[in-house]
Amino acid sequence: MQCISLNNSFVEHIRSSSIFELVTPPSFALSVFRLVPGAMGNKEDADAETLNVLNRAFYDDLQTCSNIALTHTSISGVFCIRFVVGSLRTEQSDIDDAWTTIRESGEKILAMKGYNS
Repeated sequence: MQCISLNNSFVEHIRSSSIFELVTPPSFALSVFRLVPGAMGNKEDADAETLNVLNRAFYDDLQTCSNIALTHTSISGVFCIRFVVGSLRTEQSDIDDAWTTIRESGEKILAMKGYNS
C-alpha cells in the first residue's frame, strides 16, 4: 500500500509541473509520463516525432544519473518514461529526491533544445 501512496505523491509532482504530463493514468505504483515543452502551451506546436526525440534525449540524460533508475516505453507511438515505486524501503524523501532529479534533467534538456521552461 505504501508504494501506491508514494507513487501518488510522485503523480502530484507531475500534475503540478508545467513541463511534464502523464501519458496514462497511474496504475498502482506505476506512472508513465513525458517531458512536454511549456506544458500544454507549446505542445500543439511540436509534432509527435519532435516530442519523441526530446523525450529520448531526456531519458538518455536520466540514464547518466546514479541516484535513479527509470525505464522507457512507447505507447501508440509516444515515447515515454516509466516511474515505479517498487521497494518497501522507499520513503517520501526518496520520491522527493527522484522528483528533483527528474525536474532538473527536464529543465536542462529543454534549455539545451532551446525551449523555455
